[in-house]
Parts: sequence; C-alpha cells; structure tokens
Amino acid sequence: MGNGTNFAYVGSRYAVFTNGTGHSLAFAPYHVGVPQMAASVTATQTVGAPTGAGFGVGCYRGTGASRIRYELLVTVPGTWYVERSHGDGLGVQPTILRRGTSAIVPGASPITVEGVCATLSDGRTTRLVLFANGQRLTDLTDAQAGLPGPGWLAALDVDSRKAVPTRVTATHFGIQNVAGQG
Repeated sequence: MGNGTNFAYVGSRYAVFTNGTGHSLAFAPYHVGVPQMAASVTATQTVGAPTGAGFGVGCYRGTGASRIRYELLVTVPGTWYVERSHGDGLGVQPTILRRGTSAIVPGASPITVEGVCATLSDGRTTRLVLFANGQRLTDLTDAQAGLPGPGWLAALDVDSRKAVPTRVTATHFGIQNVAGQG
C-alpha cells in the first residue's frame, strides 16, 4: 500500500522507498494472529526527510471491510502518532487516537520503534503502547464493538505525509506473542 512505494533488499537491509503520501505497509508473513502482540522495527530515515516522514509498526486483524488496523509511528521532526483505520484502508484517512512529541527523531542514526496491541479480557478493548528506543511514549486503550478475527498480525509501517522521495532502511523487524506477560 502507499502511493509511489517500492520495497527492496539493499545488501542485508530491507528498504522502503516512498514518493507519495500515506501509509506503506510490509506485512509480516504470518497468518495466525495472537490476542496480545508486540512488534518492533529498528531503522533509519533519509536525512532531510520532510515533516511527517517516519516509520513504526502496524497491527491489524480481520479482512476486507471488517479489518481494523492500528499504526504506531514516530515521524520527523519528533512527532509520534497512534492511529486507527477500518476496512482495507485504501483512500481512507486514519483517525488519530493520540499524538505527541519526542526527542527521538527518525534520521541517520537507527532508532527502534515498538508497538504493543493487546486485546483485553472484554474482547472489545485494545491496549496500545508505543515505545521509541525503549522509552514509553504513550499507553492508551481503544474500544471497538466486535473485534474481527482471532488475533493480531503485524506489519512494518512507513508513513509519508508529503510527496517527497524518502527511504526507510530497516535492520531489524520482530514480532512477539506477549499474551500472559506482565
């Protein structure tokens, strides 16, 4: 997804080249979701990238019109977002659930962005936690009637809010089932 996006391996690293606006997702190759999951990405961002360019992780469940997706992102110049979208997400602007600022900024030095998506015991509330370089940026809950599918799946999420060529180069992407952990 994402207008003007290309994905490629550059040496031993995974690069996402964008030249459009919106979210560009590289979905993890897993098809069995878990009720509570953490995903993390360590990457760099093009030096001089425009405001709103950045990366993070996405978690989603369901398919087609019933899909719900959360994006947990850190962008230039040090703004973070937790966003929600429904359906396939094509042409639909996500809802910003929370945003803030941080001294951790995507750039030439690698940063690690981690997101937790955990369905709570009521089966309709999701706890969302966003970290950058181990620092908790936000912790919130979002309730949705009838969460689809059996559990969360993950994606690398690259965001661009201006149609300017940028590149995110990832050196690590990981997913962990955190069900039952503190």
